[in-house]
This record gives sequence, structure tokens and C-alpha cells, in this order.
Amino acid sequence: MIKDFLQFIKKTILVARLSRQGLFSPLSKMKTFRFAKFPAQFFASQNTGADSFFKSNSLFLSMTEELLSSAPLCGFPFYFLPCFETKEYQNKVAISCDAKNFDWSFYNNLFQEICSKDFSSIKGLYASWQRTQHIQTDMRLYGANLEEINNTLIYEIDWIRTTQTKLEINFKEKAYLTDKLSKPAQKNLASYFADLFFTKKILVEAWRGVLCSKKNQISFLPILNIQRLELEDLNFAIRYLQQNIKPQTIKQCKISYAFELLKHYCPDISLSKQLDSYLHLHILKKASDQQALLSTLNKHGMVYLSKPQLNLPKAKNLTYLLDSKRHKKDKNYKKSSSLYILLLLLAYLLLQYF
Repeated sequence: MIKDFLQFIKKTILVARLSRQGLFSPLSKMKTFRFAKFPAQFFASQNTGADSFFKSNSLFLSMTEELLSSAPLCGFPFYFLPCFETKEYQNKVAISCDAKNFDWSFYNNLFQEICSKDFSSIKGLYASWQRTQHIQTDMRLYGANLEEINNTLIYEIDWIRTTQTKLEINFKEKAYLTDKLSKPAQKNLASYFADLFFTKKILVEAWRGVLCSKKNQISFLPILNIQRLELEDLNFAIRYLQQNIKPQTIKQCKISYAFELLKHYCPDISLSKQLDSYLHLHILKKASDQQALLSTLNKHGMVYLSKPQLNLPKAKNLTYLLDSKRHKKDKNYKKSSSLYILLLLLAYLLLQYF
């Protein structure tokens, strides 16, 4: 009883903090917070700026992003975490893991409760969070993800000084972590993301602010996780951008979430025009275009084999094959059987009397 009461108190405090950040609307629709939302609603309109809790609790933010990036599968709208603190980075910077101060018992129980009550239709959500927290709690793995997507224009990772709990980064030039980008920076972000997605086949699942230099160069720093993409993932992304089809799996949902987040960060540019050159590289030509290409090759002496056309008979014309005694009804069969009898009789007489 006491344990459940403490869990409820912690949940109420958490909902109140989230409400101050403008997240009361999505929380109010969740069964997990149906009781905690009532005391929290009094704080929903009191936006007091970024809470220090969010500035220093990256693991909680990662857990929240894991839920937000999967929520559209259950009919929830897209919600994006803001960049809680505009930071300036230069020279040497150390990023530490706050795993020791993280209330694992409370948040794991909370995540499991959300999975069972609100996201029960999403298979593998808790397993996805376990993979993410494994990356987030080991700065060496987290740094390896950053290095895989980093364009090295702004920073490089100092692997000699990096440990499990601390990531050392050397900045080549001053950069700001922000979610308010100029128009040139937005174009660079769109190209940067598209190059990672369509060329290198890497998905950056979510991010809270991007690094931007004075030259509008872009790089990622606080990210949720990365995933390798297959051809079917690229095809889904193209259909999502062009036809707005609904995602059916967690991976597809994370892809759609990332593109919606990209739109959120690039409100002043035409994202479709910016991505157009990448999309054309992956759209297959129609059959008519292929036939035209083959005809052109044939005119210039190129030999190609066309697929043979098979004229299959109708099924009803073959039903007679199902009759195992059909040969006995054949006149030719009756004639041939009589001939065999005469031949056998003649052979018997020849052997008997000659």
C-alpha cells in the first residue's frame, strides 16, 4: 500500500512538471495518468520555462522520446520535446551519464504500466526502450552512434579520454545547441538528414536540438538512437512523404516521427523540394518506361529476352483428366484391346504347333 502511494505521489509530481512544459494534453488522454492528471491540471497553464529537472535528466527525456516516437501507432498525435536549454559549445566538452541518479525502479514500473495500459497494441516497445537505455547509459556506445552520423565539421570525439560514464568531445569551432534555425541552417539540416537516411541508410530516431555553427553547419548531439535501414524502409518513407500512409510497425513509426520532427525544425523551407533529389534516386520507373528503354536498346543492336507469354487452358477444359476410367470409354482403346488378344492367340498357336 505504501509503495503504491509513493508511486502515485511520484507520478503526480512528474505529470505536474510535464504539464508546465505544455504536455498536459497528451497526458490527459492516457489511462496511466487518469488519477494523477486531476491535481496536475492546476499546473497545466503555468509555463514557467525549462525545469531544471529536464536540463539534467537526459535518461528521462530519452524514455519520453521513446514513447512519443511510438505513440502515433496508438492514434496519438505527434508531440516533440523542445530544446530545454540553448547551449554554447566550444573547445573541450564532457558529457556525463546520469544513470546513478536515475530512479530506475519508478521509471521502469511507469514504462511497463504505459506499455500495458496505453500502448498494449504496440509489440516490442519495452524491448525497444531496453536497447535505447543500453546505448544511453554507456557513453562509449553513445559516442559510437554519434561518430557514425557526425560529419566532423563541428566536432570530433576524443576516444582516449572517453569512458563508460563520460564522453569527451573536441569542438573545432563554436556551435550552439538550438531548435531555432535560420533558413540556410534549415536547408543544411534537411540535406544532412536526407543524406544520412537515403544515402547512408541510417535513421536518427529523434533529437532534442541540433548543433549549429556560425557558418550554419549542422550536426547532431543529443539523439535518442540510430537504426540501420533496409530497402523496404526507404520505400515506406517515400510512400509516407508522398501518400501519407500510416505506419504499421515501431520502426515505421519512428521513421514517420523523424520526418515530422524534421518538418518541425524546418518550418521556413519547402521540405519536399529539399528532399526531391533524394527521392528520385529511389523511385522505381514504371513498366511503360522500362519497355521504352528496352525498345531503344533493341534499335541500337542490344539483344534482350522478353518474358514468354504462357497461354494456359481453362480449368474446365481439363476436368476430364480427373476421370481415372476415361480410357475404357475410348473407342480406340476397345479396338486395341481386341487386337492384343488376337496377337496373343496367334503367338500361342505358333509356339504350340511349330
